[in-house]
Amino acid sequence: MSLARFWSTFKLLHLSKPIGDRPLYRSVRGRRISSVLEINASSCQRSERLIHWLREQGMEAGFRYAVIDPFEMGGSDRVTLKGCHSLLSKLGAKPFPVPMTGNLATALTRVAHTIGSVDLLVADCPPEQLNEAMVRAIMPRIIHADSLVMGRADASENLVPIDVHHFTSEPMRKAA
Repeated sequence: MSLARFWSTFKLLHLSKPIGDRPLYRSVRGRRISSVLEINASSCQRSERLIHWLREQGMEAGFRYAVIDPFEMGGSDRVTLKGCHSLLSKLGAKPFPVPMTGNLATALTRVAHTIGSVDLLVADCPPEQLNEAMVRAIMPRIIHADSLVMGRADASENLVPIDVHHFTSEPMRKAA
């Protein structure tokens, strides 16, 4: 590993801001990820860093990247739907931005019907939102047994791994 690549990796895993995203980058290190779903991307900075990191890990271009976000409706600090699509395309991903016009369960249903299950779910939302009955009902169609789910465990800003079995009482189906 070259010194420049070592320094780049060290900065991302140990010095990047916000601190709460560092566990995400550590968790995906060395994993095979071909599809990502991010809930509440805000400015898409984490999306950009994550895509660069996955590319450094050897993932080829053309992977699916879905984003559920209120976009323009969420405030002036949020990325626009068109801006999100453009940014993800430039980074080599197949973008699928989904506006969250209603509740999270509706947006997740749209993702389930369009792209199916994902390898990585980044849920930057309150834990109570993921524990709603409608969200828990659709989750088995979004994640599979080998999916990595990262979410907020409490009111802290840190993303932590969440066990996929948390979302279903039945055994997860293995993706074909």
